Amino acid sequence: MLVSSKNKHEKIVLGLLSYTYDEEVPSTEVLKQDLTAYQESQTTQILLYKPEGADNFIGLIILDKEDGEDLPQSTLYLQKYVLLPSFRDEESAYEMFKALKAYYPEAKILSNMQLSDHLAGWTQRYEKDRLGDE
Repeated sequence: MLVSSKNKHEKIVLGLLSYTYDEEVPSTEVLKQDLTAYQESQTTQILLYKPEGADNFIGLIILDKEDGEDLPQSTLYLQKYVLLPSFRDEESAYEMFKALKAYYPEAKILSNMQLSDHLAGWTQRYEKDRLGDE
């Protein structure tokens, strides 16, 4: 289940956001500045992920959503995603992707270069699973 958290659950979002940095985690002040920039953006969506039946959030998705009159559907640009360290496996990541597809069923999802391999794998698996269910 995904929950929009643009202006809610700030401590949880900050904690998960700290896991999105490859190297040294920036100071709390820098994390808060990043979060403020995401919150102030008209197009940025902040989503927390909680698996079915779970009590706690285990993941975070940050994306930009582009809606336009000339677009047949929304286009989502996956900027960051993260799972808590104890949930960093392919199945949990794929389940979070499926939750994103359920949240935005008609949207086209793109990503930055850093996440493109992950997104391609999830999309391929999702399409295969979907065709298998029909």
